[in-house]
Amino acid sequence: MAGAPHGIGQGIGQRISKARSLMRFDSQFARESAHRLALSLRECDGASRLEKVLAPSRWTNARIDAWRGFCDGLPRDLPNLAASKGGCLTRCDDDGAPLGGGLHRWAGRLAAWGHATGLFESRRDAEHFRDELIGAALLDLIAPGPVLASGHRIHPIADDVQGEADQPLALDLADFATLGRAEALAATIRARHSARGLLEAAHSALMAVHDAHHRCEGSEDACADPLRNAALARAIVAARRQGLGDDLIARAIHLRPEPATLDDTPLPHLAIHAARDQIAAGTPEAARLARLSAECGHITLSFDPLDAENLSRRTLAPLMTINLASLSDREGRIDPQRFSHLMRLVVCALDIEVGCGFSISPEAARARAGARQIALAIHGVVPWLRRRSTPHADADATVLSLFAEVRAHALLASCELARMGRAAPDFAVLRDELLRRLARERAVLAEHGPGPALCLFDEALAAVSRDGLRHCALDLLASSPEAALMAGCPCPRTPIDAPAPLAAFETEDGEIFHGLEASAAALLAEAGADLAAAERWLAGHRSLEHGGPIDDAALRAKGFTDHELALIGARMDTATSLEDAINLAGLDEGFLRDVLGLGLEQVRASDFSLLRALGFDDNDISEADARLFGHADLTAWPALPEALKPLLAPLDAAMREHIETLIATFSDAPAVVVREVGPSAVAAQRTQSALALAGARAVRLAPAPATALPASDTMPALGGDMAASAPPRTAEPETVRTVEKVVERVIERDRVRRKLPDRRKGYIQKASVGGHKVYLHTGEYENGELGEIFLDMHKEGAAFRSLMNNFAIAISIGLQYGVPLDEFVEAFVFTRFEPAGRVSGNDSIKSATSILDYIFRELAVSYLDRSDLANADPEALNADGLGGDRTGETEPLPAARFISKGFARGSAPDNLVVLPFSARAPREDVMSGDQAITADACPACGDFTWQRRGGEATCDACGHAGDMPSRPMDSPSSPRSGSA
Repeated sequence: MAGAPHGIGQGIGQRISKARSLMRFDSQFARESAHRLALSLRECDGASRLEKVLAPSRWTNARIDAWRGFCDGLPRDLPNLAASKGGCLTRCDDDGAPLGGGLHRWAGRLAAWGHATGLFESRRDAEHFRDELIGAALLDLIAPGPVLASGHRIHPIADDVQGEADQPLALDLADFATLGRAEALAATIRARHSARGLLEAAHSALMAVHDAHHRCEGSEDACADPLRNAALARAIVAARRQGLGDDLIARAIHLRPEPATLDDTPLPHLAIHAARDQIAAGTPEAARLARLSAECGHITLSFDPLDAENLSRRTLAPLMTINLASLSDREGRIDPQRFSHLMRLVVCALDIEVGCGFSISPEAARARAGARQIALAIHGVVPWLRRRSTPHADADATVLSLFAEVRAHALLASCELARMGRAAPDFAVLRDELLRRLARERAVLAEHGPGPALCLFDEALAAVSRDGLRHCALDLLASSPEAALMAGCPCPRTPIDAPAPLAAFETEDGEIFHGLEASAAALLAEAGADLAAAERWLAGHRSLEHGGPIDDAALRAKGFTDHELALIGARMDTATSLEDAINLAGLDEGFLRDVLGLGLEQVRASDFSLLRALGFDDNDISEADARLFGHADLTAWPALPEALKPLLAPLDAAMREHIETLIATFSDAPAVVVREVGPSAVAAQRTQSALALAGARAVRLAPAPATALPASDTMPALGGDMAASAPPRTAEPETVRTVEKVVERVIERDRVRRKLPDRRKGYIQKASVGGHKVYLHTGEYENGELGEIFLDMHKEGAAFRSLMNNFAIAISIGLQYGVPLDEFVEAFVFTRFEPAGRVSGNDSIKSATSILDYIFRELAVSYLDRSDLANADPEALNADGLGGDRTGETEPLPAARFISKGFARGSAPDNLVVLPFSARAPREDVMSGDQAITADACPACGDFTWQRRGGEATCDACGHAGDMPSRPMDSPSSPRSGSA
């Protein structure tokens, strides 16, 4: 394994046998580009200034920038052997080389490595290869795919030994670790999505804090003080609710917060092989895989092991884009000799890149060097079909013949390379399977009858059987938008997409204008159609004078003046619809209110439409948009000749998938059928099973776009009555039973949330549990029943504080839906976790095993009269702290100690007192007499509930167990004796 660009010793080229014939290329594309091509100096953006670059006149600035970016990112590695065989092939003596010598650096690097590995016998042959690559690129025939500037590789000359891969690139569902890797990938994607949303919310909250301070017009001290700046206080509260700490909030007050960045490293795509019957049957493993695949969209399922391996190597294989529109003439004819020469040149270039190129990991480098997979992207299929006057629906035989010839030429070139040197390392293992695949491809091609493509394919099949293959896999479905842009393809997004009928063109001085796409314009001109009218149909008039039902006269009738119409007209060139133009115009609110009679609340609504508010219906709006901003295609154009409608029809998803399946017939890497599914595991499993039964070679489930939730104002409030929004229940007719006797009646009631009064009673209890302060707030219904709680803990971490706040909200919602408080008490008392221990500040509870234990003990004592959960008796404490009954009568207490004066709003008289009318019932668990106190203080919680039971001492409060120290139980001086 070598990651260094140099380090090749002298004389290694002697390993290449001189007896065999080496690769030679005639100067065909180089001569053609020298005679036909017109070059001009273009001004392009450089690192710090404008730079003049020599480039073909018809190339756009975007295309020049794409080529320059590709050439700047090329590896700087060159074989040392190149110097000994005639100098560096990447240098260009002419200062006026295209793209500043970038094309020479790309093609010269490949020529140097080919020369070093023995593909070319002399430097002259290498130079011919370099010049042919440059000429083909300048003629818009080819463009290379992206390459890595550094990484890992099996050195093409050093003959590095390939070790065993630690992890296979393609996974098997039968392996128990496969689903684990899929789970890890899905978890990573989930974490990224969640982190992105949380970071955006946190940044928005911190920006609100900063803006509240920055926009304050008072003094600096007053603006930075939340006690005097109400806006800042609200922003701080909102930031705390997002879980942000006070240190971040305090920093955001004075310093503008910068948005946090996430790790945008591309995530891997998993290729998994599984048995087709297993997926179709929907086994538990298949269902789990479907759920994970639909969740992350990075898992491709294949039903053939070799297909899975080829898919896993798709991103590793070097790519070359071929522009079919530049290769064919106006009638769609392709010169066979020119096509063969181009394919041989491309396969040779890709073979060199396989050996000298870099991979992202050692495992990827091993897989790349073993199979030597290459990729070809044939762009411009739809324009080529238009030139041949072949409708999409009748293109099966034409497409199959074209890609059969592509496959055959690639096989012949690969066989030539294998005959010169040696076959791919993996070919010996895959030979029988590859020959079977080629036989199946020939059978599909033979179904459409004999022809030149079938003869060429038979020749290639014989060569494979005789010489072997230099490349075990050819991918015809890979694509790179950047490479397609560099090649000047009419539709650079994907090879199969139809180009837009209205294309963008660039003049020599950089002006952008729109016109008919070349293939569509050629068809219309041949048919004698009006090209200017076709352009107006597609681009629209962009003037309110031609707005049809919504023109300038119609808007004047609604109250628009020349000022408003001028504002709208100025936005027509950049808008995409009339509604968009009106919104961009920024009409004054006074005009909307006073002239058009629209309320501000109506205008500011999210779903407001001014055209609908003015009385125009959807048909008027659609017709006006079509007249002003054009149509999507020419199929509905009244002047379009009937014979051209099937040729210029847009390519729908089904036809695109069908053409992709035809191309996949001759591709070793299969076509992947992608289906979007919602967040339902059942739907994902059914979709995956249906595709397996339909015979798809590879399947990928992708998450469907999220459905927008209803607006907040359309949903019932949290504390509101949801019964009104619930659909009414229809009572079923009651059947009369004469034989059975009804002994029990079950009445089902709707679960309705009870709304608390806006002004409610309650209390606040402050206490300290294990040294941690806890504030408990309660809210009550009119009858005194508990309806909500709030928990506040100071000096705790943001995560723990937020967790306790949300826990209190969950308990409050449960109480308001009718969950009894007893259920919560039984569930959470005696729970054990830190903080725990002594409780101070509460007269009924003196120890707790956790925060939750304390909270629900307090609620049980206060609202359920559960005195058994109180571990302190407030009425048994005298001033001396020794306990015992109080002597004398208890004095009356003022009512202001128990009744909130603010809640009563002065309705309670000042002389109202509370008289003790009864004593607290004695606790059943406290014995009297000689058995009154028989327990020790627990060493864990401090409560006097540590008693001996059997041979071990146990604490009744916290459950601590241990050995109890011996003490004189019968001594009169013992403080535990009953006679003390």
